[in-house]
Amino acid sequence: MAGFGQKPSIERNPRGNWQTMDILDLAEAAVSASSDDPEGTSLTVDKILRLLDTRGSCNEHLANPLNHPRRGCVRPRPEPLRGDEPVRGDFLVLVYCAHDPFVRLDDFPSLEVMARWLASNEGIVNFFITYAIAFIDRKPRPYAVAYSTPDGDVQEFDKWAQNLIGRQPAEEATVRWVVWK
Repeated sequence: MAGFGQKPSIERNPRGNWQTMDILDLAEAAVSASSDDPEGTSLTVDKILRLLDTRGSCNEHLANPLNHPRRGCVRPRPEPLRGDEPVRGDFLVLVYCAHDPFVRLDDFPSLEVMARWLASNEGIVNFFITYAIAFIDRKPRPYAVAYSTPDGDVQEFDKWAQNLIGRQPAEEATVRWVVWK
């Protein structure tokens, strides 16, 4: 992987496209990235193709017309995506909420803006967000959200504990940041 600010090396994705990703590539990578969930994952490629919507300007061609403009609850697509639709953007987050359910692809103008969002109240710390899978240069990028406790200690947010036990100290923390793994 190229360093930040450098051009990525040319690599071939599983179906042979050069420096591109289609929605099926992204969906397969997201499902794989969520496969280590201790509770098991309900995120599937079919669910992504059926529920995907977008936020941002890079992938407006993938937006679900039933949700724009937004009226009430998020609705599934009338027809699932085919899978060969291109995905654009260097800094993406696939957001999955099992509660509603919805799947959204957010794009960001920079790594810094994406990291701020991931650590925000809208990101993975949000109780209703099941997964917020970061993609940098078309590849899933593992991360953790760290936070400062009131006494100055640094802790790592634990999504699994949030799901099992409930409210976590990270939700109250005023200082949170992403640690890339």
